[in-house]
Amino acid sequence: PDRLAALLARHGAPADSVGIEITESVAMHDPQETAGVVTRLRLKGFSVALDDFGTGHSSLTALRQLPFSGVKIDKSFVGEIETSHDSLAIVRSVINLARDLDLECVAEGVGSAAVAQKLTDLGISGLQGHYFSPPLPFAEFIAWLDRWHDGGRH
Repeated sequence: PDRLAALLARHGAPADSVGIEITESVAMHDPQETAGVVTRLRLKGFSVALDDFGTGHSSLTALRQLPFSGVKIDKSFVGEIETSHDSLAIVRSVINLARDLDLECVAEGVGSAAVAQKLTDLGISGLQGHYFSPPLPFAEFIAWLDRWHDGGRH
């Protein structure tokens, strides 16, 4: 956390401009160490999300014990919300849980306009996936962002 904060300070970037994601499996490997690191990151102003939420056995424990600012719903649930009642129920429940805990909630793996709309209707905080853009190298991301701001979708 100290090195990351110093790097951002050197470049004049605020800590809240960086989002850090920690997968549930990593977070729960050594919860005590993770708690210390996540706490220091949050105190420095970084947002820290629990990534791949719902894929492990200790998701709720991680939310209770660690000071995360958000959760990211795993794409294995998001991709099936149109075809699986169970996946839809899980996603809806995680969104409501995140809201109740005052956490940002982002859906990974959004692949279509219909899924994006359904998640928006459910009150999700953020959307991520190939529907918007595949992963891009930095220079291509900047060009994509310029097109987005100019009114282009892709």
